[in-house]
Amino acid sequence: MKKEKRSFYALFFTLALMLVLALSRLSYRLGDTMDDNLTVAAITAIVVVVFVLFFFGVFLSWWLVHLARKNSSLLKRLTKTNAWLFSFLSDDSRDNLEKTVLERAETESIPVDEEILEAIQKPKRRGRSSNHPYETRRRTVLAWENRGPNFSYTLAQFLDERFGSTSTGMPNVPDDTFYYWRRKILGEIEKDKL
Repeated sequence: MKKEKRSFYALFFTLALMLVLALSRLSYRLGDTMDDNLTVAAITAIVVVVFVLFFFGVFLSWWLVHLARKNSSLLKRLTKTNAWLFSFLSDDSRDNLEKTVLERAETESIPVDEEILEAIQKPKRRGRSSNHPYETRRRTVLAWENRGPNFSYTLAQFLDERFGSTSTGMPNVPDDTFYYWRRKILGEIEKDKL
């Protein structure tokens, strides 16, 4: 069993246990203040609402997968305004759905709808943008990689010379940030070589 499924089942059973405990506590409280029949009716209504919400989520994800497989025009309209709908799908479902959409477009000789694919794909994380332009980062990484054997600076001194430090002595570009830049830029250079 995959790790994601194990964690899903653990989360599901934990939530089910929490629901049972909350309902038993509610039953105890309502039993003290109301009639037994009214208590049973209230708890039954709560359980029905929870099950309706659960099955609505299951149906919604099945419906989205079905629309995407059919390459429906309704899905095209939905993805323009409500791309968040695909956030209910797991990563495996997204991958399978993306493959299905691509295969269907290939077999039917129709163009792939980029809007649907963009909505299916997991959105990229957006972090804080860098204070330094890409070219400056690239030149710095290449200068560090092409340093000679007689280069006497440490990485911290090299980065301090290039980017400076704060008034408290903290570097403006820490070593970890530089290594992250280095990994990305060297990866791009390797891709370009291929």
